[in-house]
Amino acid sequence: MTEKNKEPNREFVTSTGKVIHLQPVANRLFTDAQATVEREFVDAEKPVEPPKYEVPLAGGGTKEWYHDETSIKTATDEEKEAWKAHQECLDELKTEQNERTIVMAIVEGVLDEPTDEWKARMEYYGTKLPDNPYDLKVRFVTYELLRTPEDMVSFSAAVMLLSAGMEVDQAAIEAAMASFRHSVRGAAGPLLESLAKTLAGRGEAELELQPGVPEGTSGGETE
Repeated sequence: MTEKNKEPNREFVTSTGKVIHLQPVANRLFTDAQATVEREFVDAEKPVEPPKYEVPLAGGGTKEWYHDETSIKTATDEEKEAWKAHQECLDELKTEQNERTIVMAIVEGVLDEPTDEWKARMEYYGTKLPDNPYDLKVRFVTYELLRTPEDMVSFSAAVMLLSAGMEVDQAAIEAAMASFRHSVRGAAGPLLESLAKTLAGRGEAELELQPGVPEGTSGGETE
C-alpha cells in the first residue's frame, strides 16, 4: 500500500498507556444528534430563541427583531430577564448536546467492549452496572479506559480526526486541540469543539467559546 493510500492509524493511547481501538463515525450522526437535542428543547418550549423587541418603521407600524448583545443593553427589565433566561437555556442546550455527542463518539467510535474482568472488578467494588449494553459500554470506556478529563478531550479529537479521514497521532491531536476555531475538515472542527466543551469546563483545556443562537436569529429581523 502506497503512502498516499495508507490507512490512518486507528489506535488511541491514553495517558495510562491503555490502547483504544477506534473506527470512523459519520459526522452526520453528530450533527443529527445535536439538531435532535435542540428540537427537544424547542418542543419543551424552552427559550432557545432570543427575546424579541419592536422597531418602529418609517412608514408607520412596527417590525419585530431578535435582541442581541448590543440591543439588550437598552431593553426593558422584562426583556433583560428574558435574555438572561435565553442565555441560561443556551448553556443547558450546549451541555446536553456535548454529553450526547460524547456518548455517540464512544458507542459508535470505540471498538473495544466491556471485559469480563472489568465487570467482575466492578461487582467486587459493589458498583451497580447498567443493563443496557450501550450504557454499559459508555461506563466501561469512561471508567476503565478514559480515566482523566485530559484523556477524554484527546479521545474526542482522535475520533473527529479519524472520522475526517486524517491520521490519529499525538501531533495531529495537539494541533486540533490548539485550533478549535478552525475547521479540521467539514464538520469535524465544530464537532470537536462541541465534544470538548463540557470537559474543558473542568479546567483541563482553555477554550474561548461564545454562546450561539439558532441560525438566522442572532440580533436581527424575525421571520
